[in-house]
Amino acid sequence: MVASRLYHCGTQGNKGKAPAFTDSVGGSGRDLLERAFEGLLSANLSKAAWGALEKNGAQLMIRSYELGVLFLPSAFGLDSFKVKQKFFSDNQEPTASFPVPYDLPPELYGSKDRPWIWNIPYIKAPDTHGNMWVPS
Repeated sequence: MVASRLYHCGTQGNKGKAPAFTDSVGGSGRDLLERAFEGLLSANLSKAAWGALEKNGAQLMIRSYELGVLFLPSAFGLDSFKVKQKFFSDNQEPTASFPVPYDLPPELYGSKDRPWIWNIPYIKAPDTHGNMWVPS
């Protein structure tokens, strides 16, 4: 089930500092502080991104394009990436560390958590800049 693999982005100082449109996918190595790969992407599961057949099935219309970057340790001469635990810290960690924009270990979403839905106003939940989503 997909829900059992979805995690909060964090509360320990990393949340809200990474771009909201960024999704992160990592392949775990031996533990949470090691990665076999890391992918940063903007993932959109909408019809606009995946496309829809038009003109009696003769044309695939895609209205939204997505971009992702896959980081492989082998491209840097490494077997794996060591994860930098604090994304925005001034601590001098090894240069071969990979910053991730979420807390470790990640926290699973709970049964009371609800997804963000584009056409619902969120006037009681401003973002880190005080902005609220109020669709017209």
